[in-house]
Amino acid sequence: MALAISLLSLSGCATRTVYNKEYVSDEIGRRSRYHLPEEPSDSSSVPPGIILEDGLSEEESVAIALWNNPRLRVDLADLGFARADLIEAGMLPNPVFSFLFPLGPKQLEYTLSLAVEALWQRPRRVAAAKLNAEKVAENLVNNGLALVRNVYVSFADFNMSLKKLKIAKDAAELDGEIAEIAYSRMQAGDISELEETALKLASSLSEEMAITARRDMEIQKIRFLTLLGLISEHSDIMINPSPVGLSDIPEPELLIKSGLACRPDLRAAEIDIEMCGERLGWERSKIFNLTAMLDANAQGTEGFEMGPGYLVA
Repeated sequence: MALAISLLSLSGCATRTVYNKEYVSDEIGRRSRYHLPEEPSDSSSVPPGIILEDGLSEEESVAIALWNNPRLRVDLADLGFARADLIEAGMLPNPVFSFLFPLGPKQLEYTLSLAVEALWQRPRRVAAAKLNAEKVAENLVNNGLALVRNVYVSFADFNMSLKKLKIAKDAAELDGEIAEIAYSRMQAGDISELEETALKLASSLSEEMAITARRDMEIQKIRFLTLLGLISEHSDIMINPSPVGLSDIPEPELLIKSGLACRPDLRAAEIDIEMCGERLGWERSKIFNLTAMLDANAQGTEGFEMGPGYLVA
């Protein structure tokens, strides 16, 4: 009992980082300036304060994606399971009490047993569960940052496809007017039929390019709305991009160093290796399982008898 109290007190004195939704939100915010929503509402597809009718900016798009993205919700559920496993790993098993009734010639007998091996297996089990919760949290941070990146890239692709569509439509209209003028000139005998046919063919090619540009724009729009979780509700949504500002790109060595130090997926891989080591120690501690027992019966050679024992498995 003294050993159990000592182990529990030592495990409770250390300051622990709680790997929950708040931790994930703070880590994403520290790296990207965006945070996870408190509690997304099932009845609303956009966060409060965002109006879709005036067009979406990059910041509003990221906020909607973090609000709606189903992958993040699944990952948050996995984090909840990992935290539940951590709580369960810190729990000690209940003692087992068996009672035999004194019916007929059978005397009263009872046995009380306690799995003592849990006392030295618990630290390894808790350490492995804690590392697993940290790994899940770091993977969730990585997925959140990847979502922010993908929304920015998809926003830029969608914006570029809109510009290409406008250029293609203007080119098609201009070539169409040129083809009409060429037809009038051919009727007046100013140009040959061969020249008019060449300009008409150029107009047809421009119209085909405009159709292709519209198809590409629709594809980029679907990808963008899928990331935002709005594909089934707001197919007519538009964007409102902000002016692009160019910034200096750091040296490649600095980028590599920063990436190795800050990427959560690399940290998750390191934690996975540590967790395997803790699980190995836990499995080794399970080679011998010791159960303390207390057996008693109501009538023996000296009346009521009681005695300790143990079970090794």
